[in-house]
Amino acid sequence: MTFLHCSERCDQGPQTEARQAPAEDDQAARASEGSGQQDRTGAWALNEDLVVAWVEEEEVRRSQLDHELDRRIDRMARGGRSLTPSWRNAQRRQIVRQLVEQLLMVRALDEEGIEVSDSELAAVMDQEIQQLFGSEDRLNRYLERRGMSREEYEGWRRSEMRMERLLRSRGWREPTEQEVEEYYDQNRNTWRAPQRLRAATIGVRLGRDADEAQERAAREQIQVLREMVLSGQQDFASLAREYSQTPDRNRGGDLGWIYRDDTDLEPAVTRLLFETELNRVTEPIRTRLGYQIFLVTDRREEGARAFDEVQDHVSAHLNHLGEQAVRVRLLQELNARFDVGYHEAAYGLEAE
Repeated sequence: MTFLHCSERCDQGPQTEARQAPAEDDQAARASEGSGQQDRTGAWALNEDLVVAWVEEEEVRRSQLDHELDRRIDRMARGGRSLTPSWRNAQRRQIVRQLVEQLLMVRALDEEGIEVSDSELAAVMDQEIQQLFGSEDRLNRYLERRGMSREEYEGWRRSEMRMERLLRSRGWREPTEQEVEEYYDQNRNTWRAPQRLRAATIGVRLGRDADEAQERAAREQIQVLREMVLSGQQDFASLAREYSQTPDRNRGGDLGWIYRDDTDLEPAVTRLLFETELNRVTEPIRTRLGYQIFLVTDRREEGARAFDEVQDHVSAHLNHLGEQAVRVRLLQELNARFDVGYHEAAYGLEAE
């Protein structure tokens, strides 16, 4: 489910500020408003915030399109990508379509009275901070990279939760284990992979400005934890949950499957893991995080992945296909029920 992120309320009706011409008195304002409007798809003489699309009386304005396009361009530019007119035009068309879909979905949500309370949202946010980000600080850094505020992110997440409830009321459900296994059997060659391994980690975090005493303390702490694993005092996963300062601590330090060309890990860590025997704990290694130890828990050679290796991925893929099928049917129904229009000439398309 994707609710387009935008800073303006996308479920509002026509923007009244776009309808008001600056004037010295009410009479002049009315005269300006009367002469300034061309038609629904035209510009206002004194404020050319064009209508690019509409759903019944609700309008999508050029300013909304430009705001979201600028956000996407900024994010891509920070990644060093060169953006062509063709790419920008495709983004413009996609943004307008998504904004219209938002308006349609909001109508469906309002008709069915689907809401998410503040306490429900807070519970989901707390869970995601722990499981996906590991800390408030990591969430804030993620939002900064995405160009979003915390308030905008929570608004988007509430919309996602409302949408999930709507789609589930229309028949979307999780695939059964049998359906997942059957889909895997029918598409086995889709799930091929190079040589890979699975590993877990325990880490002691160090700040960028850590001094020599802090470095020594972290080395000693990670060495003690390693010796506890080797002596059998406590298994690796339980130690990770209790002592690790890495984002994956709640998963017992599990990093999932790792490939030789994995760019998420530091090259030195990847080399170390592929040189380490199965079920062996590495020596401590200094990383960007601090000091870490690793346990190699599984190894697989190049070829089709076993079902247990990709079960979660296959399940997520099937779940997404089911969600999209329900979403498409709902949007087709809503498009047929409501007056929906697009004015592509107002998008600001570039010559390609």
